[in-house]
Amino acid sequence: MRKLIVLMFVLFLNSQLFASECYHYHVSTKYEIQVKNNEVFLRQNTVDPNGVSISQSNKIQLSFNTAENWKIDGVENNMVFLSTNNAYYFVSVEGYNFNEQKPMFLFKKSEVENRFNNNMFQQNGQWIFVSYDAWDKKIHKKKVPSVPENIQIIAKTQNNAYLVKNNAGVYVGNFQSDGVSFTKIEHLNPQTTQFIIPNYYLDAYLLYDDDTFYLTNINIENNEDVTNEFKSLGFKGDFTQLTFIKSELLSGFKDKNNQFWAYVEAGISLENADDVHFYPIENVQFTKDNSLLIADNKYYNSSWGAIYQMENIDVSKVNNPNDLQNINGSVYYDGLYYYWLNYETRAFEKEATLVGHLMMFDSVTSYQHGLSSFFSLQNNALYYFTGDQKVKKITAYSGTIKDVKVAYAFNDKMYIDDAIIPSPLNFETLEFVQSVVNVEQGCDGGRGQIPVIVHYYHFFKDATSLYVYATKTQTFQKIDDQKVATNFDTAYQWVQTQVGKKK
Repeated sequence: MRKLIVLMFVLFLNSQLFASECYHYHVSTKYEIQVKNNEVFLRQNTVDPNGVSISQSNKIQLSFNTAENWKIDGVENNMVFLSTNNAYYFVSVEGYNFNEQKPMFLFKKSEVENRFNNNMFQQNGQWIFVSYDAWDKKIHKKKVPSVPENIQIIAKTQNNAYLVKNNAGVYVGNFQSDGVSFTKIEHLNPQTTQFIIPNYYLDAYLLYDDDTFYLTNINIENNEDVTNEFKSLGFKGDFTQLTFIKSELLSGFKDKNNQFWAYVEAGISLENADDVHFYPIENVQFTKDNSLLIADNKYYNSSWGAIYQMENIDVSKVNNPNDLQNINGSVYYDGLYYYWLNYETRAFEKEATLVGHLMMFDSVTSYQHGLSSFFSLQNNALYYFTGDQKVKKITAYSGTIKDVKVAYAFNDKMYIDDAIIPSPLNFETLEFVQSVVNVEQGCDGGRGQIPVIVHYYHFFKDATSLYVYATKTQTFQKIDDQKVATNFDTAYQWVQTQVGKKK
């Protein structure tokens, strides 16, 4: 069967666009229970992209009795759901007055038979959906009709859609701010149903059982039945016996006959036939980590290229091409040597400077003050891969590298804020304590006329002392009062005494 390639030409307009940049675009909100002096608080933290630094924190008091055992059950639709030993509550987090909120009672635990998605409670066999109107400050409890019995969760999407099942079938539950509805998905066997999200940027998700295959979306609705696409190209058997393979632009299913059903979300045009989304490639192999597909002795890193037999990769300079593993971005390793994948020439080039075992370290994503991922080589130096396919040495080192959440420590130094800084802390007892973000200028004014300025105060301690590292000065400062970093409030208050000081 011949394949037709449909070429699409995209016209890019040369225009000047201005987009506002603000620090708060990058943060997240997290909630935690804090216990202090037999008092219980719900704390709302504004958390930096690095996942640990806090720029703002608010709290409300829940109780004067820690024995009530307050817990956070989850967050749904601007409501934080809480529970104690005896009851269920929630706190509204809509608006800017979190500090003024109070926990609101929902149900006694003895009255609730079951729960689902935090905001659904079952009483006397009847499911009730709970919502809150911040304008009239009222709790609304709405009966939910036709909830399938004895449902089990298969998956939940980022859009708060649930794929569930019971003995009678498979259903999708879509939760909105004012209610929930459950819809049965036809032709799916609850015993064999599978659900796959191929990649974060793909619109289509994969939903199938032994004999039915759907392409669906983030809401698990408008399901497109593509079962006959497989059958028209000779598929016979059980979809659940397929092995899903995903690596960057290469995605699809391998069957027991060494065929790879390559997946292209936009569709594949066939001559004298309807378009399909999956196309079988016969007699395939994969490299060691499934990052490259091998067909007719040619190597591909995308489903599209493998289907149309285009953009294959030249592996003539690779010692063991079938053992290639993707290490980082365009860097590969075959067990002996490291190689760059040159996307312009579609060829692997040997990286002559790298010899021996390479150990990768994760990046630190602090806003404006992070670290790119880096690696050690033969335990004597640190390096990173540059954007122009080169290796740059950071520093020599010996011994152990310690991850301290916002930085990495080794010997008497710390790799922090994209710099190697002498560390006054004892390496053996060094610990990260906490981190405060000071937002000096939060937004750029809308057109970039004002720089966004964000600085950090990272608190560390060892067996005897407390220190803070300030990104503004790139220096460590010893703090005599070790209670300064007891919690966020004390640390934040100390930071405010330092802001504006001349150094």
